[in-house]
Amino acid sequence: MEKIWEYIVKNNPFDKILQTKKRPSNHRNMLIKLKIYVNKFAKSKIDDKEERLIVMYGLRGIGKTTLLLQTYDYLINELKVPRKNVLFLSVDDLVNSTASNLREAITTYVRAIHNKSSIVGLDEKVYLLIDEAHFDKNWQITAKTVYDQSNKVFVLITGSSVMGLQIGGDTGRRAIEEPLSPLTFSEYELLKNNISQEYKISETLSSLVTRKEKTSALLELSNLNFAFKKKIEGTKKDFDREIHAYMHEGGFTVTLNTTDNFQILKNIQDVVDQIIKKDMITELFRESTKTYFKLLIDQLALKIPGETSYDKLSKDIGISKRTTIKMFEALEKTGLIFSIRPFVKSAGKYGRAPLKYYYILPSILYALRSNLDLSDKANIKGIMLETAVGSSLLEITKKTSTVLFYDKNPNKNVDFLLMDYLGKITPIECGFNKDYNQINDAIKRYKADVGFLVTNIDSINLKGKIIEIPFHLFLS
Repeated sequence: MEKIWEYIVKNNPFDKILQTKKRPSNHRNMLIKLKIYVNKFAKSKIDDKEERLIVMYGLRGIGKTTLLLQTYDYLINELKVPRKNVLFLSVDDLVNSTASNLREAITTYVRAIHNKSSIVGLDEKVYLLIDEAHFDKNWQITAKTVYDQSNKVFVLITGSSVMGLQIGGDTGRRAIEEPLSPLTFSEYELLKNNISQEYKISETLSSLVTRKEKTSALLELSNLNFAFKKKIEGTKKDFDREIHAYMHEGGFTVTLNTTDNFQILKNIQDVVDQIIKKDMITELFRESTKTYFKLLIDQLALKIPGETSYDKLSKDIGISKRTTIKMFEALEKTGLIFSIRPFVKSAGKYGRAPLKYYYILPSILYALRSNLDLSDKANIKGIMLETAVGSSLLEITKKTSTVLFYDKNPNKNVDFLLMDYLGKITPIECGFNKDYNQINDAIKRYKADVGFLVTNIDSINLKGKIIEIPFHLFLS
């Protein structure tokens, strides 16, 4: 207990950051949500049990710890919560430094700071900010116990994307899940260059892509696009260079504070390495198997997006097909990659149909390829664009009643198909300097009302049933 107590007292990095006045001023959209949860709890009645357990998970390096810092700052300096009533714990560091666990650390805090034998006896509200909770395999049990034993405790937990799949049962009924996505282009500009824009760009784009009535969304998106571009250029920055920078380094907070291209690439590569070493579900694989993850990740980076042959990949890497499939599934759970199924009319065929895999960010693809082979620069540019658009469409499906597929047509296929809850298909083609052949063909084949061509243009154009969209809008 003494070792844990010493750790709690001496190892709060947030106090050191705030003392040096290096407080992050700008913030991601998620901070607004977190403040709402905190304010509700701060003003709630003692018998109010709602919204006291928040679980925020996502890819490494995208700002989860920074959001905890900003929440901590808000509690201490704006809500004026007494310092003793706010506990920050990094479970990764806690486990490595004290060989302890989350339950023991919270118990020690309650006894030493609040002089109570257990959390049940608390007579004032406290806030627990828990980072990297997935390093304690029993974090769910601890979170549930804390929630049930006292309604005077607010718990904000962060961890890797794997946590989102671990939440279930009793914890799932109590916790509010807040998945955190990588930085959008808008957030990247705000945090790196202090350039803000209307958050409505992504919402309006989603409306344009998913709704039948598109006229108003087209007009609004055109206006937002013009305003944002003008705002960036008004700061004497080149808009196209900012887009290029985001495509090659964006999505992460760990790349924001350097202009050294080599260091940026290394930071992103380090994120991938840490995912393999720390975030993988270790009980599914022998330690020796982890050495093959790097080979699989490299193979995926060199591959042109297409139907994945597990047989070929397993042969190239030197492991069984079954293990290869399990490795892909594990990488998806970490948030590093995502998969898309082909559109087939019979749902029963999905199990046998090959998947397409993409990295969640074009910057990850670029960083990995930079270590391997960049001789075909034109090709990698197109793949990065397809990756960015696919990732953006994936986010749209999470917020709307839509499903994302790829087009399995053997001849003139488009990159993506978005199906709404009525079964209506919207084809989407992306690429640089594209003609209309593929998108026109897909509109006819799927009897679509419209199709989208995402390409390197400055403004939105409507040509018959084709809506041309600047690709940078899919980054926002």
